[in-house]
Amino acid sequence: SFSRQEKQASARRFTRSQSLNVVERQAIPEQTTFEQMVARAAALTATPQVDKVVLSRLIDITTDAAIDSGVLLERLIAQNPVSYNFHVPLADGGVLLGASPELLLRKDGER
Repeated sequence: SFSRQEKQASARRFTRSQSLNVVERQAIPEQTTFEQMVARAAALTATPQVDKVVLSRLIDITTDAAIDSGVLLERLIAQNPVSYNFHVPLADGGVLLGASPELLLRKDGER
């Protein structure tokens, strides 16, 4: 386990050591669709049938050079030390990387 200061130092190292240019950035869903989803969720939470709605967005980023996803995860942890962070390798060689204020999945032994 790393201290908050160690995590922040790691984030600063990443920033200094790796300068990347974003070639493509795609929000999924797009902004307008997401805003509609938020409005619908807000309306639903005003009804007795729905207590809670959790919405999220995916940002698909392509850069001009490879990214060390482990280092990127360290930076994310440094920026969000109390969030639940995740790093999932994908079949196509990409990585699903992110942070959530809520626990998405828990594995305990074989469960």
